[in-house]
Amino acid sequence: MSSEERRCSCQCIQVFTCFALPVALLDIEVYEATGTVCSDTGASQSVGLELMFNFLQKRGQKFIEIDLAVCLADGQQSTSTVLKITVPITVHGRTFRTDLIFLPHTKGNRTLLGVDFLRQSGIVMDMHSNFWYFGDKSNCRIPFAKDIPLPTNNSPVEINRSSCPTNSITSDDPVQSNPVVPETNNICLRVEEGQNLDTENKNRLTALLNENEEIFRLGENQLLIFSPKKKELLRTEIDKLLANDVIEECESPFAAPVVLVPKPNGDIRLCIDYRKLNAKTIPDKYPLPLMDTLLYDAKSTAFMSTLDLKTGYHQIEVNPDDKDKTAFVCPFGMFRYKRMPFGLKNAPVTFQRLMDQFRNRLPTVNILVYLDDIVVLSETFEQHIQDLKMVFNRLRKFKLCVNREKCKFACARVKYLGLWITPKGIEVDQDKVAAIQKIPCPRNVKQLQSFSWYRKFIPNFSDIARPLCNLTKKNIVWKWSEQEQQAFQTLKQRMVTPPVLRQVDPTKPFIIRTDASGYALGAVLLQGDSPADERPIEYASRLLSSAGKKYSTTEREALAVVWALDKFRGYIDRGYIGRLASG
Repeated sequence: MSSEERRCSCQCIQVFTCFALPVALLDIEVYEATGTVCSDTGASQSVGLELMFNFLQKRGQKFIEIDLAVCLADGQQSTSTVLKITVPITVHGRTFRTDLIFLPHTKGNRTLLGVDFLRQSGIVMDMHSNFWYFGDKSNCRIPFAKDIPLPTNNSPVEINRSSCPTNSITSDDPVQSNPVVPETNNICLRVEEGQNLDTENKNRLTALLNENEEIFRLGENQLLIFSPKKKELLRTEIDKLLANDVIEECESPFAAPVVLVPKPNGDIRLCIDYRKLNAKTIPDKYPLPLMDTLLYDAKSTAFMSTLDLKTGYHQIEVNPDDKDKTAFVCPFGMFRYKRMPFGLKNAPVTFQRLMDQFRNRLPTVNILVYLDDIVVLSETFEQHIQDLKMVFNRLRKFKLCVNREKCKFACARVKYLGLWITPKGIEVDQDKVAAIQKIPCPRNVKQLQSFSWYRKFIPNFSDIARPLCNLTKKNIVWKWSEQEQQAFQTLKQRMVTPPVLRQVDPTKPFIIRTDASGYALGAVLLQGDSPADERPIEYASRLLSSAGKKYSTTEREALAVVWALDKFRGYIDRGYIGRLASG
């Protein structure tokens, strides 16, 4: 037996429930035909039975004949010659290319989708609630399909191999061989194709397409098609990167596609889709700064300057041994990065590690650093000049360059991390708030969750957003009613006129006010020299759990105090509490 044939053999499979009860049923679509199959966690391999076999056979699909060791529920193991085929199975709008095994003496008509398909599709079954869902959309619960009686056949299904096209593949040791099967595209006619042909000629055309499937197969690194304008912009960007010694032409076993992202000024940003590379990359656990910590340290001073590192990531060289991994393909050839590109999993933490080293050697300068954004804060102009000199010297030593167009020097208010640091305090970026007013109603949980960014600026956020928060819970079907619409509009209105948050002064006492309702907790951290001067530093709120809703009024008020102290611990650990008020 040739090495190629050995690579195409299959491992031993387990089929524990060929007569699985019709409980976990899924509606599927195969080649525009719909049906119901059983999801079976007792089968290591998906098994097609008589109805599926007859359907595929009538379509003239190509089967692969292999020797396979099968282990049944009673522990018996035998080696049989079976048929194997790869078919596109669509479940709830998602299509997965799945290997089906057809056993020669199997009773029943219900095709079983085994553990191999469940892992590939990410389907999670909730047998207690009689629902299933995709792992990446746990909030979208789908009931199992209803059982439709199928025609039964008490005699074993005999697969007539002489009547279906096969490629014979054998193995001397099917249990120990690796399951690598040649991929088949199983090309079928589209709805608009062959409308004037009878069934026989449609099958002939389909067979012709499948006999030449290799010319239709898409490579893993297929070149994307760009419009003439985008192609011209891409050419300009490639030339610029080559001129700046950021990339170079190469030959590499790695290749990622190019994605063009428009910039606000009309230019484009060349991005590389490194998702496949990132999936196999060991993550670097170096921590990124916490946003709350940075904002705590962002105290307004008389003079503030912001520096933006020019093409920040590109200022770090790529390890020569890793350059080939950064390769990408485009209509103008294959290139690899000599300097760190955007899009790599460990790029942000690598850059932050460098910037932390940069910042730690400036102990006398009041400086904030988050990736390529730097803020220098000084009380006097003379001090600011000295601070900038020290920062510039460090930049020169680290061979880092800044983008003058994005730098702001000696300002009374500066923008940092999407917020404004002003003499009055920390303010929301009004450009972003104005854009929120134009946002349509969210259509899914991910869009809805984007509203939580400004919750620290809005008192009783959770109370207002309670109908919206309920949509993010598990086992809840997405339903947008008038109640959700009203909460959505109220939040948008509150975001238009959010309060200005006072900047923390650790030398002054903190005031914490809490409140509790039947379904939510709320708290606000304040500072002020007098009750009339009190201004918020941060708002916080959360919904009560099902257990918390059963607490008495006194218990809920006490819970609010404990929760608020824990929530604001990062502030009060650095100072002291002057007053704690509940209710």
